[in-house]
Amino acid sequence: MTDNITRILLTDDHNLLVDGLKRSLNEADGLKVVGTANSIKECMEFLSGHPVDLLLLDVQLPDGNSIDFVPKILQAHSSLKIVILSSFAEPTVIRRAIDAGISGYLLKNSNSDEITKGVLAVADGEHYISPEANALLKEAPKHVPSLTRREREVLHLVVEGLSTKEIAARLDLSFDTIHDYLRNLRIKLDAKSMADLVCRAKDQCL
Repeated sequence: MTDNITRILLTDDHNLLVDGLKRSLNEADGLKVVGTANSIKECMEFLSGHPVDLLLLDVQLPDGNSIDFVPKILQAHSSLKIVILSSFAEPTVIRRAIDAGISGYLLKNSNSDEITKGVLAVADGEHYISPEANALLKEAPKHVPSLTRREREVLHLVVEGLSTKEIAARLDLSFDTIHDYLRNLRIKLDAKSMADLVCRAKDQCL
């Protein structure tokens, strides 16, 4: 932190969202967005060459699930504060992020004032979980992830043993679309692999 200014790196692959966040955060006293990144790779490259106090990080990025990289980032940059900004309103994802060492968790459906409030709180040394995310954690200790109809269809076909290509053909969708569904399912169910995804689906009777 320099002259009471918290230097922020935004990492998200949605450029319109990044542009809006950059404007709103730069309007707040004590905050300054010093860079943006569209992937985990770009994020880590920026951190290695520039001073950053707070990382605002999306979960789902083109090159992976960012929560998996949080411990590695903190190991390399021990004073860095990480705030997750995600569309995943799932207790399993929120808990996993907290366990990884993040300082804050915000939801993308929050308004700009709520996001700025959370970032300022973390910049001041607090831990901040958005009210909606906090309510989800409290209401369902053993919460079963909420899946869309299509996600359930894809998951059932995975459990049946179909490959990504076969699922795409069965549902008349593109390979890339099914790949995205599977990535979301792994995040929601906190699965490390396809085999793990099948095990978790059976364990939770999804």
